[in-house]
Amino acid sequence: MSQIECLQLFSQHLSSTLSDEELNDVTFSFNRGNAYVDEKQDVEPVVTSVTVKANRGLLCVLSPVFRSMFKNGMKESLDKCGAVAIDDASPEPFKVFIEYFYGIAPQITAQNIGPLTYLAEKYLVSGLQKICGKFLSQSMSISSIIPILITLHVHRQHNSFAHCRQWMVQQATQISVDEILALFKGDTFLSSHHVIVGVLLSGFGSTDVIDAALLWQFVLKWSQIYKHGDEQKEEHQKANASENPLWFCKNLMFIRKDFPFYRLSMHTLC
Repeated sequence: MSQIECLQLFSQHLSSTLSDEELNDVTFSFNRGNAYVDEKQDVEPVVTSVTVKANRGLLCVLSPVFRSMFKNGMKESLDKCGAVAIDDASPEPFKVFIEYFYGIAPQITAQNIGPLTYLAEKYLVSGLQKICGKFLSQSMSISSIIPILITLHVHRQHNSFAHCRQWMVQQATQISVDEILALFKGDTFLSSHHVIVGVLLSGFGSTDVIDAALLWQFVLKWSQIYKHGDEQKEEHQKANASENPLWFCKNLMFIRKDFPFYRLSMHTLC
């Protein structure tokens, strides 16, 4: 039997223990809901009674954070039932995260890449971090780029934007110009948070594939929609200069130096 076959057999046996109640001696609860929600949506954290069980020995092998937690007793992290309370992830991606410790290849999607990247970083699971990075570098598409950026932003994984920018720059000449233009014309882009817009501009927008004048018009249209939001958003913009569309657009020069009509266009933002 080859080494690869041995590893595959071991992985099969390991994954079969995932449902073994006797071997899984630690429980994770989600009674405090998911702390990360999209800041552009008025959504309350979802409270759930779902639990996930795992073997602390396996968790300690791959995660020094889990090893330290279990070694120190982590009493402050336990809920009333003695389970480890998770308040920064929802059950679905956390299950995928735990399955990785059992040798099950993670099923990464545009929807769960954000929480998985966050969990891999939080618990210092280097193998999963590499898998997430590979997904961001190789498995994105023009239709999934904004959903991926959104979930990364919601989970504060801004360091992972570098993978996304790299993908956009590499794919800019491979994807048709019409597809890229459709992305910037779409409602998803026009309703995106300024951080998402900035990443897209520093990715696709940093190349010369899209005409600068056309790109600037997309930014102006986005800024008008972003500017005329609800009163709460406007108050937030006043308190945070970097989220004001006028400030944001004034700082786009570092992305594209061929905005010849830049100053002439600024009056449309005021």
